[in-house]
Amino acid sequence: MKRWKEGFGRALLERLIVGAMVALLAAAGTARAADPLATTFATLNDDITKFTPARQVPHLASQSKPAPVIDGVIGADEYTWSQLVVNNGQNSATAVTDGSDGYGDCTVNASGTITEPTDTNDLSFTVYLAHDDANLYIAVRVIDDVLENTHLTQSYQDDAVELGIDADDTRNGQQSTAAGKDRPGLAGGKMTFASSADGGAGVGDADLNATGANAYGPTFTLPDGTLGRVAGTQLGTNLCDTNPNPNPATDVQYYMKRDNPLVNGNRSLEIRIPKSGLSYSRTDKANPDPAHAGTFINNIIGLYIAVDDDDNGTPRDHQMLLDNACENILGTENILNADGTTWGTVATRATTNYDSTNGGVFDSYSYAFEAGWPRFQLLPSSSGVEDWRNAPSR
Repeated sequence: MKRWKEGFGRALLERLIVGAMVALLAAAGTARAADPLATTFATLNDDITKFTPARQVPHLASQSKPAPVIDGVIGADEYTWSQLVVNNGQNSATAVTDGSDGYGDCTVNASGTITEPTDTNDLSFTVYLAHDDANLYIAVRVIDDVLENTHLTQSYQDDAVELGIDADDTRNGQQSTAAGKDRPGLAGGKMTFASSADGGAGVGDADLNATGANAYGPTFTLPDGTLGRVAGTQLGTNLCDTNPNPNPATDVQYYMKRDNPLVNGNRSLEIRIPKSGLSYSRTDKANPDPAHAGTFINNIIGLYIAVDDDDNGTPRDHQMLLDNACENILGTENILNADGTTWGTVATRATTNYDSTNGGVFDSYSYAFEAGWPRFQLLPSSSGVEDWRNAPSR
């Protein structure tokens, strides 16, 4: 009873804090873009400075901060950039005219099984970012009134956090599981972190996904050498890279910590991704390793973060995105294959996801498109731009 009371008291306090923060953001207008968002792949990076705060992540050294400890406890001063994300009312069924609805786009479907969350306690989250010479650090604090984990082979249908990285800032990919057609970033990939257990690799459940059997990515592996885990079980290679090459210099470290699963789904996830694992584009399919790297200097990345919410044991009830960054994108833009050949235009490949009658809007399932992942600039510790190919290992 004492633990229940403590959990209930903490949940009530957190609810009040989130409510107050939402009110302050609404009053200050900090959750909205100042100007219409980009209309081409080439101008996506312009959106970095159109938000308050700007999507520019200070280097830890510039603020004399040590690296975050990946323990599922988000310290008050561990990260250098943060943003509260709440439902902005502009869901995927809404015709957006200027793309300036800001953070908190929600996915809904015509059948009504995926809807907007009812309030900030039903679903909201805060994203934390930081980086140093060696690593990119990401944390997500989730507020969720009910914890559900019943779909052990489809973690995204439960309470989960999805993460995608367009590490080489190519901007024009589309997520696909077709063999040889790994389009979500030539360097990077997509992961899903379940909330079924507290802990990191080997205990907490993560799934490396969204790649074909003969595809190029993801470029990172889990510390225990497995390609992907759902309920502690390694996934088949049809969902993952066929040659993981476990390497401490590229392995992702993560930790999920739940407040009290018997009371609610409130939880914290911390992730450390070595830059050396994101430092190459797999342009040479026969040799997908850092020695056959593409040439680029990537201080700008695309970052996809979404939180899935299941309230009753059925498939997910809600999905809320950090941001759909390409709500005005032109249908004439070409989506490219990993080898640089044209796969098709946005209008032809996006089909029902692209609304050509409302100014060119990526609406439902925009997360499948790299251009829908907002751009972030990782500021250097001093003048100049980092070249991640020379990033030190941890």
